[in-house]
Amino acid sequence: MRFGQDFLQTILQSVADGIVACDENGRLVLFNPATEKIIGLPLEPITPENWANYYSLYYPDGSGLMRREDIPLFKALQGDNVENAEMLIKSQNGDKYVLSSGRQITDANGKVLGAVVSMHDITQIKKAQHELESARHFSQKISDVTPALVTVFNVNTGEYLYVNNTAQAMLGYSPQLFIEKGFGFMITLMHPDDSARILEQNQKAIEKANDDFPNYNDNQILEFEYRVKHKDGSYRWLHTYSIVFSRDENHRLEQAINISVDITERKKTEDANQQLRISEDYFRDLADQSPFMIWKVGVDGLCSYVNKRWSDFTGLSFEQSLGLGWGAAFHPEDTEKEYEKFMDCFHKRIPYTSKFRIRSNTGEHRWVLAQSNPLSQEGKGYIGSLTDITEQEQAQQATKLLMQQKDEFMSIASHELKTPITSMKAALQIVERLSAKNMEQNGIHNFVIKANKQIDKLTHLVEDLLDVTKIHAGKMRFNMAEFAVHEVIQDSLDQVRFNLSNHQLLLEGDTSACVVADKERIEQVLTNFLSNAIKYSPQGKKIILKTERDDEKLTISVTDYGIGIAEDKLPYIFDRFFRVQESQKFSGLGLGLYISNEIVVRHGGKIGVESVENQGSTFWFSIPSGSVTEET
Repeated sequence: MRFGQDFLQTILQSVADGIVACDENGRLVLFNPATEKIIGLPLEPITPENWANYYSLYYPDGSGLMRREDIPLFKALQGDNVENAEMLIKSQNGDKYVLSSGRQITDANGKVLGAVVSMHDITQIKKAQHELESARHFSQKISDVTPALVTVFNVNTGEYLYVNNTAQAMLGYSPQLFIEKGFGFMITLMHPDDSARILEQNQKAIEKANDDFPNYNDNQILEFEYRVKHKDGSYRWLHTYSIVFSRDENHRLEQAINISVDITERKKTEDANQQLRISEDYFRDLADQSPFMIWKVGVDGLCSYVNKRWSDFTGLSFEQSLGLGWGAAFHPEDTEKEYEKFMDCFHKRIPYTSKFRIRSNTGEHRWVLAQSNPLSQEGKGYIGSLTDITEQEQAQQATKLLMQQKDEFMSIASHELKTPITSMKAALQIVERLSAKNMEQNGIHNFVIKANKQIDKLTHLVEDLLDVTKIHAGKMRFNMAEFAVHEVIQDSLDQVRFNLSNHQLLLEGDTSACVVADKERIEQVLTNFLSNAIKYSPQGKKIILKTERDDEKLTISVTDYGIGIAEDKLPYIFDRFFRVQESQKFSGLGLGLYISNEIVVRHGGKIGVESVENQGSTFWFSIPSGSVTEET
């Protein structure tokens, strides 16, 4: 018996994997030396409730301590056959990843005596996988930012193993479609005059790569030029570079990598007798041929790479640009703030996008758009690109100036129009009163009433223009005071009642609350909602004005059953001068909802719309409940 125990102890001490056992009550009773090395702590006779906390047992992703029910040894104690369950142990010897397998221990009669698990340390394997994934991700990033089409395919089966995102931009088809359909799909896209030649050249290249092995140089670049049909029906000229990617166990060519560049424009302009030559350096330095300035920073936030396009554009060499040397190309007014902005994104590991100026090799400062993202593996830096957007920026600045000049004109025109309109309105009111005393004078009174209505409309348009200019100048003022909700509803109804003759207005909800707001401005919003409901539901017979209250806000909505608004137009309904196509036959400048939105937002509230085309619309606005009180 003693020999058996000594023999077992020797085996446990010699095994490289950790061995852990517990008794039928779950108390730990056995650690071998390998276990103590992995866990970093000696055996303690503790129960399952304390295993995870005491020995720092975590889920593989490190998201938290393992629940007792998920710990491999406890699962084995419950009778589960545990096979290769992964676990993270944050020990004093560093983080350890292990695969655990275990079984329940029973006697000859089936009585449970405890459980045992083995733990195989896979920390180095996980680390290697992490480094491999990091390298793969960087290669993926480089591949996706290059303008070349990169593919890897099996020369025997025609299956694509990889196609980068350039396939969509270059040929109009998604990478997934090529992967699903294989090399045969690419053949169907080839120009009829090129396909037979390319297939013959491809077959000869495969045979040569096989027949000349092992003397064949797998890094030898083979080149093909041919036409491929774009999804839009046009043909694009491609120049493809191909090399051996992998061989099978018999050393025969199995997979090839192809790099395809669109040379359509070059083909259109090249001399009939001139042959297109692209050096092997172009294949090795695809990033240098990108139309974008590509850059990368390391874990320290310092520049570690720039492509040739950057050097050509700025005149700074590769060596001069490294570290913080790139700053020499920045406009002096942009350098510090852009560096701080980037480093803030860098530390937060969020995408960085910005516009700034850099000096070109001619000494001219050009506007560029910077776009970059952190590499997915934390601590691996950033990769990004710069695009010259000088022309677009100049166009935007010109548009901004034009809009500013337009707003100034609107302000001047609105003020100039309001004075004669006011005078005309006063004169017509006098004529109206005089003509009312003598109704038989050829219907003068009716014409005066109509004229007054048109002047009212004109006055409303001018007031809208004035409001817009006030909004843009930041001069819209609010007179905050407490008033009852039913008062503003009544005043709004009085303004539109003349146009309500063909509609039935239904009031719903409690209007007894008082609010603190600018009464005239809130009335302006509600009147606009009601006017639109009447205007855009000429065949509708019902309009619903509804008030709702809760602990956070008071909401007022107006529902009509008119022409409604198409779903794709809803995001723009509160934009300045925006009018849906269906409403063009109705008068208006498209400013009412824009002004209403500004009024509500500046009250700290929200505004919105729900609509279904040809079924009607519901416009609503709300103000915070903090400004709502019970009417006294």
